[in-house]
Amino acid sequence: MMLTDIQSDIQFHRAWALASAYGHEWAEAVPEDSALRNPRDIQAATQAVRSPYALPGIDAPQVDAAGCVVHRTGRGRGRLSWQIAPDGTVTLFIHRPGWVIPADPDIVAPDDDLRVLRAQVDAEGHVEVVPYDAPWAPRHVRSLRYALRAIADPEAVEAALRRLPTPPEPEWFGRFIRWLLRVMVQRSQRTNVRFWHTYKEAAR
Repeated sequence: MMLTDIQSDIQFHRAWALASAYGHEWAEAVPEDSALRNPRDIQAATQAVRSPYALPGIDAPQVDAAGCVVHRTGRGRGRLSWQIAPDGTVTLFIHRPGWVIPADPDIVAPDDDLRVLRAQVDAEGHVEVVPYDAPWAPRHVRSLRYALRAIADPEAVEAALRRLPTPPEPEWFGRFIRWLLRVMVQRSQRTNVRFWHTYKEAAR
């Protein structure tokens, strides 16, 4: 078996479960009980059933040099990333995209985004959730919960999440920042509109 192949059934099933939860095209085209394990074969099977009018999606799992299935949402810049080892162990990371704070190398991801939560589900289904020494909020826990429920027993997920401490960043803070950004954008748009009208009047 080539290193680029998915190495085990449990690795494939967990990769499929996460891909299905996040709407990856290959998980819609290839059934969970498929015998395909090579990403190129999965890609070919996905493309074979794709409608000519459909927009291409993620058509195969990505396997790194260590044999782990890896993915990050949001075209590689999203809040969630995962790593699925050949033995089926899943490691999930919750990021704060755009937050770059000098810290422990384990906290700052290779792309310099800040990691705020880490979860691991082993081959037996045991769930462990660990917060980093970084600002995280309830919305990050919700993102992690959704991913964990795709691959682990819901009761085990909730038990692990209940052991988390109180989030260092309250929910209202995130809402306030989003409101502030929205106001700034709206004011910027109004300023641009006024400038455009003034420009047109002057050009007459």
